Amino acid sequence: MSSPGAEPASAIALISPFPREHYRLLDRWTRGSEYMRDDFWPREFGALATELDRRAGQELTCLVTLDGEPAGFIGYAAISAHLGMLRGVIFAPRFRGHGTAVCALRTFLGQRFAGGVHKILAGPFAANKRAIAFLYKLGARDEGLLREHTVRTGQMIDVRLMAFFAPEEIECRSPVC
Repeated sequence: MSSPGAEPASAIALISPFPREHYRLLDRWTRGSEYMRDDFWPREFGALATELDRRAGQELTCLVTLDGEPAGFIGYAAISAHLGMLRGVIFAPRFRGHGTAVCALRTFLGQRFAGGVHKILAGPFAANKRAIAFLYKLGARDEGLLREHTVRTGQMIDVRLMAFFAPEEIECRSPVC
């Protein structure tokens, strides 16, 4: 219940599959940091659109919105009924750091766990300290280091393997929710 004069809570929504009309936004979001792409991520927009269409047919791709405004992307691949893997968690720069990403990912994880998934893997680049800290903040556990796991700018790089386990209850504690 809101107190008089209080701002209403913002609404986060997950829309799947990720809408084609927002592919260019996702392309811009992933170009914003060296940590968003490895050398296997499509470089040209047409190839990116083809890859996103393919993923939408085989995986779960979600547009995250905050009060109807596009804010981010969450990708997920089911490995089995018990196990899944995050295949991209990307937010527009203006939605980072104030709870939108935390609330959206908690909501997303909670939905998967409620559906019977027990463990969800995440694999940020090992040098991406911000992403690793974000995943720890959400409750991820360290599963190890995958040495020379992918290639970025022609160099072999490590990936940190992390995992979320089904809790009895997931709660979004962000003021954004």
